[in-house]
Amino acid sequence: MTITPHASFDIVRPDEVAECWDGVLAAGDLYERLWSCTTSYTAPSPEQSEEPCWGMDCVADFWDHFTPSEQETLNQLAERHEDKMMAITHRAPVGFDPFNA
Repeated sequence: MTITPHASFDIVRPDEVAECWDGVLAAGDLYERLWSCTTSYTAPSPEQSEEPCWGMDCVADFWDHFTPSEQETLNQLAERHEDKMMAITHRAPVGFDPFNA
């Protein structure tokens, strides 16, 4: 069974997920697995280029590096992250509390 990555993984980089998304540290080795992808980055770093590199070195580029279980966890984290961002921008689902997600 193929697990399709959440749409947000077409733009967000593994290091961003590891450092900025809630729940990553509680997901076993996922933090380290995300950071391990950074050794294969091909886009220039922010220090090397002032131009954003949208969609380069995104999680979707490394999707096959994760186990099916990790892929499911990442998709669940992406759903929660998306809900939280919607709540912060005042488009929250009814009853959603972004600070207790």
